[in-house]
Amino acid sequence: MQLVEVDGSYGEGGGQILRVASAFSVIFGRPIHVRNIRAGRDNPGLRPQHLASLQILESITSGKLEGGEVGSTEIYFYPSEVKQEKLEWDLRTAGSITLVLQTLIPAVSLSGKYLEVKLRGGTDVPWSPTCDYLEKVVKEAFGRIGINFEMKTITRGYYPKGGGKVEARIYPSRGIIPLTLKEEPLPKNVSIISRCGSLPKSVAERQARAAEHFLKESNIPISEVVVSLEESASPGTSLLVYCSNNTCIVGSDRIGERGVRAEKIGSDASERFVQILKSKSTTDPNLSDMLGPLLTISNDESEFYVSEITEHLRTSLYVASLFSNFKFSYNKEEDKRYLVRIFPSKEK
Repeated sequence: MQLVEVDGSYGEGGGQILRVASAFSVIFGRPIHVRNIRAGRDNPGLRPQHLASLQILESITSGKLEGGEVGSTEIYFYPSEVKQEKLEWDLRTAGSITLVLQTLIPAVSLSGKYLEVKLRGGTDVPWSPTCDYLEKVVKEAFGRIGINFEMKTITRGYYPKGGGKVEARIYPSRGIIPLTLKEEPLPKNVSIISRCGSLPKSVAERQARAAEHFLKESNIPISEVVVSLEESASPGTSLLVYCSNNTCIVGSDRIGERGVRAEKIGSDASERFVQILKSKSTTDPNLSDMLGPLLTISNDESEFYVSEITEHLRTSLYVASLFSNFKFSYNKEEDKRYLVRIFPSKEK
């Protein structure tokens, strides 16, 4: 079968290209050649979490990976059918577990297969969704489009030591269900999750209070606040504000930073959450990045609102277009939001 040629320098030139390309390679059963990997980054080439994703896909499909080394800027991947049902993998760094799962979940599920996976690495690290975001926001959104999974974070893995443990079960999908979220978003079922590890629990409590205060000042009702002290090898914190109901799926997460007060972490996450809702968006920008390419596989039209069109979304749709035939549009409206439409093309 002819190789799908993917330019890793396209658009934002980051790891999203590799994640979408490798997942679609397994889903469609088509080999890929990706060059200029992460050309848009200060440290180009494969990082540990990118390599782990490829090696895991190689393992569970009995496929073949060429160029599989940290720092490689070019790879060839030849997938086969998903055969494995259980897997344990240690990233051996604080490499992002959630980015690995972001590749693995759709690849396995849309291949119509089941997989139990245990991963060790970073759970809440920079430039990645937190585990809580994946479990509370992505899980809900994926479920609505026909991709179901469960996950449990056993221990937290913060930078620089990592060492977090996550267990997940990925279930077979019958195909992508189109998504329609066009009603005005209502702030129902808004929750806050604040965590810290190897720090006093008061740090997580301060994060949560600041987030709660900002939401109340913005007249947004809060349904639940969860504060927890987690087991972790390195000190770290995370906070998620999210809302999931029949009108919207929106989340805003933030991880702690050395020298940044807990109150700022909480208020920053809440402020971003409020801005998304005020724009009358029905998904958040990070979620749209993940949903966009998957909705291109549906046989029917999907529509949703988002507060901004990220380069990640543009780039992931470019990669999807190398595998499937679809059309899309995003039109800006007066409410400072964009209507995203993704629909199958009748053209061959």
